[in-house]
This record gives sequence, structure tokens and C-alpha cells, in this order.
Amino acid sequence: MRSRRKKRPLTPGRLERRPLHYLERYSAPTPHVRRLMHRWMREAEDCRVTPEHVDALLDRLVRAGLLDDERYTRARVAALQRKGNSMRLIRAKLAEKGLRGPLVDEALDALGRDSELEAAVSYARKRRLGRWGDKGDDRDRWRKDLARLARRGFSFDVADRALRGPDAAQ
Repeated sequence: MRSRRKKRPLTPGRLERRPLHYLERYSAPTPHVRRLMHRWMREAEDCRVTPEHVDALLDRLVRAGLLDDERYTRARVAALQRKGNSMRLIRAKLAEKGLRGPLVDEALDALGRDSELEAAVSYARKRRLGRWGDKGDDRDRWRKDLARLARRGFSFDVADRALRGPDAAQ
């Protein structure tokens, strides 16, 4: 039978190392790291950390430049748009990470007014929808492709223009 090691208590020093290790691997906004630290506190059998420790640690991480919500938001918005995500879907994904409000609005505005159509065209190309597919030109397929784009958060007008191809998208 395997012997189980006794879990070490979660102390302020150990809590300080955990977000550093996490941020070495992943980029994350402040609200997401705050949720992670609170989860680690809940999951610990012996937690010697208070919420004040969490707030102080987050302040130090922000001052050190390891957490920068503005930089994270701009980079994440650009990456999600390149992958073919609609503005609605981008907003939802950022809200999952705890980012809302003017910070997200500014990052989305910086993309430009044609970015929604560019994202829809990118998604249609990658998924071989509309003109990029080899499914023929039947009406049923067109409706299914429109539905796929609608589920990604694109409006009917943008989805229709994207499926027509590069000539109609301009």
C-alpha cells in the first residue's frame, strides 16, 4: 500500500510562488489570477493565507509588470480576431477571464470597422465554408454554412458577405 505524504500548508510564501509559476507558462489578466489564487486557498487543507495576502500579492505583480490587463486585452483581442472569432465571441471569451467594460471596448475599437468581416472570411476559409468549400452550390449547404457563422456570433449580413468570397466581401 502506498503511503500518502501529508500535504504542506498553503503559506503566503508558497502562494507567492504559485502565480509566478503559472505566469511563466501562461499570460493572464488580474481577475483570472485572483480567481486562481482564491481557488488554491479553498482547495488547501491547511490554508494560512488571508484575502489581504492575495490583494497585496496582486498589487506587487501589477507593479512588477507581470500582470498588465491592457496589454493582455489588446493581444488577446487581436489573436482571437485573427482566428476568425466575432466581436460577440471575443467579448464573451474576455468576460470569462474577468475582463469587461471600457478596456475591452477600446481594444475592439482599435481593430477597425472591417475587422468583423475579415474575421468571418478567415473563419469561412479555415472551415471551408461557402466558396471555399467543395460541397457544391446547393441552398441547403448555404443555410448550414450561414448557421455555423451565426453560432460564432456573426450577423446575417456579415456571414452572407463572408460566404460569397473575396470579391463580394470588399
